Amino acid sequence: MGVAVGVSDRAELPGFIVVLCGVVLTTVLLIAIFFAFTPTAYILDAQGVMIARRLVGPVYVPYAQVRNVALRRFPGPPFATVRLGSYPPWGFSGYFGRFKVEHLGWIRVYATSWENEMVVLETEWEPYFLFPAEPQRFYAALRARLDGTAVQRCWSVAPGCVGRN
Repeated sequence: MGVAVGVSDRAELPGFIVVLCGVVLTTVLLIAIFFAFTPTAYILDAQGVMIARRLVGPVYVPYAQVRNVALRRFPGPPFATVRLGSYPPWGFSGYFGRFKVEHLGWIRVYATSWENEMVVLETEWEPYFLFPAEPQRFYAALRARLDGTAVQRCWSVAPGCVGRN
């Protein structure tokens, strides 16, 4: 009595499943990247403004590079001709990166929203657009830092930042 062993042709996944897996993987990677770079807090220390981000290192802007600070209100994100980061329609987790914007030139954005006022740090090279939870308080504290009279403070991008203000 013999046993017959048969080998059938290798089963192939239908093409649409392979494409669907590629789309899902790309989407998950983009969401992870956007989540990692989204700003979480703005910290004013003795030397400059630190922009904390979720999963990657912070961005640091020394006070020595800040030429001016202003509060500005925008009706919505300005149209960017060149985008190097998260920007509408991708701003579901925040806006970050470097953008070439009409009438403004190159800007750096670290914000969770375009609502209300934004704090604009004008540096030697390009402006930084920040959106702290309390723009007026952050602006006042930053002005005091630039004038040399303040203590270390932290502002979350969401209301709260409990115990750190």
